[in-house]
Amino acid sequence: FLQHVTYAMVPANTSTAWQRISPTLAILAILALAMGFTYWARPVLIPAALAILLTFMLGPVVLFIQRRGMPRVPAVLLTVAAAGLIFGLLSWLFVSQTIQLADKLPLYQARVTERIKSLRTSSKTSVLSKIKEFAEQVNQAVTNPDKPAASATSQSPETFAVSGSRDSWMAPVFLGLGSLLESLAAAGLVFILVIYALIEREDLRDRLVRLIGRGHMPLTTLALDDAGHRISRFLLAQLVLNAAFGVVIAVGLLLLGVPHALLWGFSAAFLRYIPVIGPWMAAILPLSLSLMTAESWLQPVLVIALFSTFELLSNLVIEPRLYGRTMGVSQSGLIVAIAFWTWLWGPMGLVLAAPLTVCLMILGRYVPALKFFDVLLGDQPPLTVDVRFYQRLLAHDQDEASKIAREQLQTLSLQQVYDQIVIPTLSYARQDVEASRLTVDECETVWRISGEIAEELQMHSVSTNSAAAASATASTEVANGDVRPPHRIHILACAARDAADEIALAMFQRLLDPDICQAEIASTNRLTSEIVSQVEDEQPAIVCIASLPPGGLAHTRLLCKRLRQSLPKLKILVGRWGLGTEMSANREELMEAGADLIGMSLEETTGQLVQLAQFLRPTPAAKPAPSDISDALPAPARQSVPAPHPLPVSSRSTQAIKA
Repeated sequence: FLQHVTYAMVPANTSTAWQRISPTLAILAILALAMGFTYWARPVLIPAALAILLTFMLGPVVLFIQRRGMPRVPAVLLTVAAAGLIFGLLSWLFVSQTIQLADKLPLYQARVTERIKSLRTSSKTSVLSKIKEFAEQVNQAVTNPDKPAASATSQSPETFAVSGSRDSWMAPVFLGLGSLLESLAAAGLVFILVIYALIEREDLRDRLVRLIGRGHMPLTTLALDDAGHRISRFLLAQLVLNAAFGVVIAVGLLLLGVPHALLWGFSAAFLRYIPVIGPWMAAILPLSLSLMTAESWLQPVLVIALFSTFELLSNLVIEPRLYGRTMGVSQSGLIVAIAFWTWLWGPMGLVLAAPLTVCLMILGRYVPALKFFDVLLGDQPPLTVDVRFYQRLLAHDQDEASKIAREQLQTLSLQQVYDQIVIPTLSYARQDVEASRLTVDECETVWRISGEIAEELQMHSVSTNSAAAASATASTEVANGDVRPPHRIHILACAARDAADEIALAMFQRLLDPDICQAEIASTNRLTSEIVSQVEDEQPAIVCIASLPPGGLAHTRLLCKRLRQSLPKLKILVGRWGLGTEMSANREELMEAGADLIGMSLEETTGQLVQLAQFLRPTPAAKPAPSDISDALPAPARQSVPAPHPLPVSSRSTQAIKA
């Protein structure tokens, strides 16, 4: 229906563009509706989300109990009852400590008042207060010294008695009772959902798979397993770390003498569920109490040092080892998610932000329409190395592009850097030109800079490895008395189309051993007939044709056919470098056109050429073996060698040696 309405309202020449835009608009509309629904249905969705997280957390415990022989239902009831008991005990501890703090607040009043008076007295004699008083007097003298100061009574607003009916004294009671009943109802709903989800876990999974559909079963299974594995490990690791953090803070504050250390330890463990800002929020209350009650400034300083030390230790040492890559969410994405869920669900959004963000990231990883979640929230690099290299060239930042390539050269060989970075960049530029996303001049600029960086990489690689290679070669030649023969294979390299193929051939030429091959690159300005004439005149041993995708297959097939018709015994090697797909089809078509070997990468083509050159290379005449061991020795040593004694040799051994 929407397609018919779209075709009726939109002209025919713009229907294709509208079809490309309409899926994006539909996704945005669905996201807007989903956000509105999550905000409106908070009373139901928040308990459901808490129940799902508790299910992931308690699921491994239930499985552990089941493996010990207990049935599913008793194991679930025992686990949920134990969790509820622990939660109730911690809640009672928190409430009792809070009541004790409220009861002792009047005892701290005199000390706080004395501290404030001492601060005021010390501030009057300080240098800053004197400077402030001097500035105020100068300002009053400059502005209007004769104007009397206005009385405080004239500036104070009139006070009106508010008459009217007062609220009933029962209103606060009913409001508090309503909030309490709502909290208890939410907690009861959470526990019921947890029990049901743990008992009917397989049934819920099967229903979800059935709802998504039989055709998406592999994708759904992978998504469910990944989500369950990541969230369960993360929640258990976070529980252990936060509990340990609360215990350490409580013990540390108790040793420092801060009142109500158990309360602050419990608050630190709970508030640490709030990423980034939670631990520092937990430090505010004990620090404030220490500032009000301590005799000196040493205790507040030690409180700050305690929180700072263990928080940095947790973030820099413990969390990377304990979490690893369990979550798979980037830090920037997590901060944005915290702000979003806090805006949407309030304080509970802070607690639920991390696991909900993991769920969205996993949806983006397995659902193509939600891929942007994986890109925005995932911790994987957003761009591959070749795309980053190409993007820097489009921005005319040659220095940064060269830096990216040189960094890869530290872990990869020169052939691999050419194959994985430079060759794809040449193909990307050609694709963008054919799609009218890039002008011809900009494309030629990208090709030119790519060729310069490729040459720079070759020089850098040679300068890095030349000393070791030269010493190894020299020692080998001296030890063996080997001198490389002067016979080299003549190779004519031809570009199938344009400058991109020629730059690729230049890289290919740098990878060849000059002691084995002598490569000559034909000009790209020549026609196919001119290249055939050049091959007939020079009679090279091998012709190498470079053809980078996209396109170029027809030109390459034509050149192969013409060369095969003119020179049937010629060895033709085709480099179809950078071809990501359709390798087998391209290989078959080129073999039918007359090519002998087809390489899909520079590394593969170089290996093929070395093998072919060894087959075609003329073998030098072998030196006659010395008939006697004394012939292989120098003249002074030859005189001291005794004559060899004849050894009996069987006829079978003689025949084997002759063979």
